[in-house]
Amino acid sequence: MSTQRASVTRLVDLPIDQARWITLKKIEWKDQEGKDRTWETAERKTRSATAGVDGVAILALLKGANIPLSTIIIEQFRPPVNAYVVELPAGLIDPKDTLESCAFRELEEETGFKAESVVEVSPLMVCDPGEHYERTSVCLND
Repeated sequence: MSTQRASVTRLVDLPIDQARWITLKKIEWKDQEGKDRTWETAERKTRSATAGVDGVAILALLKGANIPLSTIIIEQFRPPVNAYVVELPAGLIDPKDTLESCAFRELEEETGFKAESVVEVSPLMVCDPGEHYERTSVCLND
């Protein structure tokens, strides 16, 4: 295994027709005073028609007789911020996924842990509403 840390080596403009994961949209809206305005936003191309969200984050609870109640967090390199970040395991929903099937798959892919059940699903969450329209739900796994 390499000891080299990941880092961004180049940042270039991407023609929108070459983007696999997102597209840009212009929103036309009226403010509270009736003035017409516009807003630019990014939108995922991968939104699941069945789940209505783009991805899930998994709050997995680890329970055991000899360990305190714990949860799983991961450290992962994120190129948009050129840094390693600490986050919940998460991933994008495949077109025919449910929130639950995505949560099970992503938890195992990112951590090796397997959940027994999804105990609760959060309401829709938007993490950066000023920048993009990515929709997420948090699944509480047991």
